[in-house]
Amino acid sequence: MKKYSLIAFIGAVFLLCIFLFISSCKKKDKEEDKTNQIPTCTITNPPDGQQIAKGETVIVSVEATDADGAINEVQFTIDGIGRGSAGSFPYNYSWNTSDEALGVHTIKATAIDNAGGNKTDQVTVEIIESGDIPVAAFTGSPTSGTAPLTVNFTDQSTNNPTSWQWDFGDGDTSTLQNPAHTFNSAGTYTVELLVSNGYGSDAELKSAYITVTYEGGLGEPCPGVPTVTDIDGNVYNTVLIGSQCWMKENLKTTAYSNGSAIPNVTSSSAWETLTTGAYVWYDNDIYWKDRYGALYNWHAIADTNGLCPAGWHVPTNDEWTALTDYIGGTVSPHGNELKSCRQVNSPLGGGCNTSEHPRWDEDDNHWGTDDYEFSGLPGGYRAWDGVFNAIGGNGFWWSSTETFSHAAWFRSLKYSNGHVGKYDYSKRDGYSIRCLRD
Repeated sequence: MKKYSLIAFIGAVFLLCIFLFISSCKKKDKEEDKTNQIPTCTITNPPDGQQIAKGETVIVSVEATDADGAINEVQFTIDGIGRGSAGSFPYNYSWNTSDEALGVHTIKATAIDNAGGNKTDQVTVEIIESGDIPVAAFTGSPTSGTAPLTVNFTDQSTNNPTSWQWDFGDGDTSTLQNPAHTFNSAGTYTVELLVSNGYGSDAELKSAYITVTYEGGLGEPCPGVPTVTDIDGNVYNTVLIGSQCWMKENLKTTAYSNGSAIPNVTSSSAWETLTTGAYVWYDNDIYWKDRYGALYNWHAIADTNGLCPAGWHVPTNDEWTALTDYIGGTVSPHGNELKSCRQVNSPLGGGCNTSEHPRWDEDDNHWGTDDYEFSGLPGGYRAWDGVFNAIGGNGFWWSSTETFSHAAWFRSLKYSNGHVGKYDYSKRDGYSIRCLRD
């Protein structure tokens, strides 16, 4: 009898242990479930300790999540005063500090889940007196000289700027307060300075502020002949490149140098059959005259009445070659060096960056630098069949040298590459003319 009582007692104790173990596991599971239901809550903006100028508007951002995705709401306060609540996230609150006191303020957010769990995050910020936006000002010295020209720029801005952004107009920039910059190419450059501090920014732009020329006459007018006038009274600037004196602009005369009229042939069918001199304005529109000059067939060059002003002539093929030999050849970037810098979205900025004609079409990789002030502009052409094409994109200039009875040499520049083209084509085509001094 005693033996069976002992066995029963041991069995009862074993069952009790099992019961206590199961109860303990269930309690632990419940505690883990409760832990998993506690949400997260984070104020992501502004950062803790940030200083904010009085009157500034700050976006306060709160992120909240829960293990089972069941966030009920987020309660949001500033200095203990409720500023609303939200049930979707991220929660953004626009806080205008105009009416807030100077000093430290506490921003607090509490996320509450649907099981009653909650989590709080807080940051403190300091509202300080607002400051003054800087006023940009600068000087440069020297502002003119021969290439390469190094200019020392001095920031003269007021109201304590803390950052500087310079644009020198030649594609280069700087973030130094007082930079020195070297301009390597002849030209006129517009310079801009943007200054900023915690309260705002301001800019000063000085148009055509820096003028750079080449030593030894490059880019300068021809000695004693700064301009030349044609029979119509059109005045052209000149430029000395090496030993050659060039017109800086395309010819636009409507008469030969002896006063005889050059026929203006607008009809395509008539143009196609011409064996004598003629000219047109691009697209038969005189609007283009002062922008790109006239287009002449080659027969106008051969006319004994003389196309260029007295003492000037249409360059031969060899004279064109002498020009390209002087600048270093015909491959890129020497073509860009002969182009006017006027171009759509030119990285040189200032007056070079323009969409107004005359100018070159935009290209991301090639732009006119006008190193020698030849100032080539794309007047397009009229084909032998009378069709007009390529204004703003291509420039074509006749030489006086024939290749065959029906063709002659010419030079070309194109917006999308940096080469100087050399080709021969039909004398019936209409191209631009640049005159060269005898």
